Amino acid sequence: MRRPKFYGLTTSDSVLYEQIARDACTGLAEKLRHAQGKPVTPKEFATALTEALRAADLELADLATSRLRRLAPAAGKRRITDGTWPIVAHDDDLLAHFPANPEIYHKPNAWPGIIDTGEHGAAETADGTMRLIDAAEAETVGLHDGTYRQTRTAQHLEQRLTDGTDG
Repeated sequence: MRRPKFYGLTTSDSVLYEQIARDACTGLAEKLRHAQGKPVTPKEFATALTEALRAADLELADLATSRLRRLAPAAGKRRITDGTWPIVAHDDDLLAHFPANPEIYHKPNAWPGIIDTGEHGAAETADGTMRLIDAAEAETVGLHDGTYRQTRTAQHLEQRLTDGTDG
């Protein structure tokens, strides 16, 4: 099963929605700048955006905003350049230990009426190929209990590596 490009939206709809989101973010940043009398930091903006999303109580494709705890600005490159994560080696042979086309997972009914993500969820590769998954796979990857994360912030990854957990 292939996912329709732009989640069933036309190109012009997608551009319109991106512009609306960009304008909303710009407006929020300007309000914060005006209230504080200075430009906002990425962390301050992420905190304000989190609060705005939680207050709106929206249902996003991967998360109900009422469950949103926080957003964190990306910091991965900084952690490498400041020495937190030193580069210790480079070995292209290690790529063979990772899937060439890894899957991401989508919760059940992520896009009702647009894309069927099945009773237990779906797995999707970068080329857009989607397959429905069974209850056992959904449980294994954490879709049923909400522990699955499509991405991890540098800070979250560092904390998990430090404390030895996989949550």
